Amino acid sequence: MEKPIELVAIFLIGVIIIVAIAVLLYSKSRSNIMPSEKLEKACLELIKRGCNENEVNVAGESFEEMCRENGLDVGECKKYCGCE
Repeated sequence: MEKPIELVAIFLIGVIIIVAIAVLLYSKSRSNIMPSEKLEKACLELIKRGCNENEVNVAGESFEEMCRENGLDVGECKKYCGCE
């Protein structure tokens, strides 16, 4: 009867290791977010408009909306674009 307990323990340890690796990889990928193509276009428009985010609109979305989609606030977004 000891073998089933050992197998269950090994299985649980394996699952825990796999979940831990998945969480680490996910958190690492979130920290290296690549901006979307729309944000790149918005940055170009922002620079053309003299860094006035109120005048930027790409594909029907405001500059602020595109920043939020990429996990950034407007200040961080403007820094990313080179406006602050």
